[in-house]
Amino acid sequence: EANAQRQNAMILLTWRTNAYTPPAYRGATLPAAGALLEVAVELIENGKVADLSGKEIRWFVNNELKKSGAGMKLFSFTAGLTKKNVEAVRVLIIDEGESLDLERGVVIPLGRPEIIIEAPYPRTALPKGNLSFRAVPYFFNIADLTHFVLTWSANGERVTGGGDLNQITLDTSAAESGGRLTLEARGVNTKNEFEF
Repeated sequence: EANAQRQNAMILLTWRTNAYTPPAYRGATLPAAGALLEVAVELIENGKVADLSGKEIRWFVNNELKKSGAGMKLFSFTAGLTKKNVEAVRVLIIDEGESLDLERGVVIPLGRPEIIIEAPYPRTALPKGNLSFRAVPYFFNIADLTHFVLTWSANGERVTGGGDLNQITLDTSAAESGGRLTLEARGVNTKNEFEF
């Protein structure tokens, strides 16, 4: 995926973030507001990686120049809150020896921190006994779960138990037949308590 204005030239932009997703997740890890984003550029000319050390590289975020410098192939910034929930990143490579500068952009969608409760039971009828549920966080600005605190509530009352940080076991043996269970998991990033 590339675009350049010069024949035989291709700009490659890649990005990554420090937001958390579980190890089994196979999708793109989306940054949430406050996440660190790293964007890298490479120029391919005539099938080879070009030396950018002497070329001025300018980095723009949402059409605002953020950084520039000779050979600046890596750029990092903190994702902000935007109206469209995206960060538009553009790189401009100034090539004084050629008649055309090279430019490439990428739109990075922002994720929203969320928790998915996994339950290996059908939604309509829960069996009676000890039932285990697992909460899986996505897109929080944490490297791992050591800075993540999870609280559970069942039918509006706080509950604890389960051993694993993101798992709870509830005893439903005394529950009325046909009764309702409303389960909620809330997670907080201890490094940023406004992220929940």
